[in-house]
Amino acid sequence: MIIRYSSSNAVAVATALGCTFANLTFVYLFGFPVNGAFVAMLTVLGLVAAGPGFRVKEAHIWLYLLLVMICVIKVAGSGQLGESFASVSQIALVGAFLVIALGQQELLAETRFSTLFGTLMAAHAVLIIMQFAFLNFLDSYALQNPYGPFSPHGPLGGRGFVNEPYLPHWDAPLKRPNGLFSEPSVAAAMSALAAAVVIQSPTIQRTRKAVLASLLVVAAFLTFAFTGWLMIIAVGTATALLSRRLSMWAKMLGLVLVALFLAALPYLGGDYLLNRI
Repeated sequence: MIIRYSSSNAVAVATALGCTFANLTFVYLFGFPVNGAFVAMLTVLGLVAAGPGFRVKEAHIWLYLLLVMICVIKVAGSGQLGESFASVSQIALVGAFLVIALGQQELLAETRFSTLFGTLMAAHAVLIIMQFAFLNFLDSYALQNPYGPFSPHGPLGGRGFVNEPYLPHWDAPLKRPNGLFSEPSVAAAMSALAAAVVIQSPTIQRTRKAVLASLLVVAAFLTFAFTGWLMIIAVGTATALLSRRLSMWAKMLGLVLVALFLAALPYLGGDYLLNRI
């Protein structure tokens, strides 16, 4: 289906950039954050207004709605509800987006979005891996909050300060990285979204797809965010069930293994993981 009243490439590229740099907050106007997602949304609107004859696929409309919802959540999180609300809302949004994507195959097949977003988030995955190593092996915070003064406030990192970006507590037994996002759970959720986009994209070469997806899965795991783990499991399960290369027996075995893993969680530190949602 072709929609005639918008620009094609701008929506895909702006959504990829806006989702990746949603936490890059330039300034607060009347208490509202002007961040990467907001700038990307306004850029698309400006391009559409300047060229009303441009055409866009229906998938781009879904992508733009994703961008708009992230902006709305960021604005809500900057008020009295706080960044914790924004974090939980973003995680719910990404989960809903993944469910919608299963029924909108052309959405994940959008070439420019899948390639750019997958590549950017794979680079972000490398940052998460390096943050984890610096925090837990070198006892260094050097790579935390690379936006510096443009980092938005995050939920408590264990230090007791609210009006500061997220930082793990210095004596935490396991210091959790958050990449470029407000806290580890959101970083894991966005990594899961990127993994789904990469895996389902028909335009990314197979070897490159394996490398990108592996980096994203490892990064999501190293956040030790249970929500991110569940999303990665959901992405992997959905991918396996939709695959035509796996037999029905292999798919059933996979579902059994997932069920056994979830059932064993209470005996594998389930309480700790539930606190990591």
